Amino acid sequence: MQLQNFTLYSDYAIESEARFFDLHNDFEFSHLLHDAKVGVVSLLWKCAGPLFEEKSSTVILAFEGVRSFSYLAVDPDVSPQENLCVYCLGFVPEDIPDAIETTGFTTPKSATDYLVIQFMGGAKIRINANKARCKLEENV
Repeated sequence: MQLQNFTLYSDYAIESEARFFDLHNDFEFSHLLHDAKVGVVSLLWKCAGPLFEEKSSTVILAFEGVRSFSYLAVDPDVSPQENLCVYCLGFVPEDIPDAIETTGFTTPKSATDYLVIQFMGGAKIRINANKARCKLEENV
């Protein structure tokens, strides 16, 4: 996967165009859009942190040329609020689907690596695509 304008800053944040986005503390996962016809997946986070300068911003990770995409649902006894907060994110090899805490890395090492995003409540998004781009939308 080619990251066009962002990097994973740590296991919970991204950096794009000299700006830092803490997806654990300052943003809540909002929703995802999947257009299977053109192979595009977009993941959206809304600003929720008290220290972020642009209170009404949305961070979008847009994936093009999606080869594989999955969302692992969670235990129904877990509060939906727990799955708004990113626990960790990282790239993993295709043959190691879930071990991001121990094997995840901040840049893809091959085209077959997956980005795995795990939420506090246990939900997981797993995606492999040709390229990914970060966008920031200012909500007025």
